[in-house]
Amino acid sequence: MIQLATLGLTPIVVEEGLKKSIPERLYIIHTKDESNYNFEKEAKKLKKKIELQYKVPTILLKVDAFDMDKIIKSILNIIMKERKANPNLAKKDFAINITGGTKLMVASATTASYLAGTRVYYVMEASKHRGEDLVKELPMPV
Repeated sequence: MIQLATLGLTPIVVEEGLKKSIPERLYIIHTKDESNYNFEKEAKKLKKKIELQYKVPTILLKVDAFDMDKIIKSILNIIMKERKANPNLAKKDFAINITGGTKLMVASATTASYLAGTRVYYVMEASKHRGEDLVKELPMPV
């Protein structure tokens, strides 16, 4: 399984998504550093942690947080590239974690998931959902 995750202010949601199902490869979709938060630096730290702790090869993809078309195309290109490298990968072998990032990143990732026919999920807030599975797969229209 190949997993893609949008990164925002709470990197822990990317890790929570890994706990549900360890992927063969993870793509972290992040934005440039802002005055209030170092998204690139946090993405690099998270990549290093995931590769060490979970042994999952991780690729960083920097996007413009407000360029919906480019985010959608970037996600679709990743899926196409992965399927070309491994023709045995089916649509269900891709999962997109839409928990982090800007609202536009979430909308773009959800749209890309819909267009590609992949799975999409959201990580619930731990303080409000104790004892439950925090990773909720969202229904997607066929």
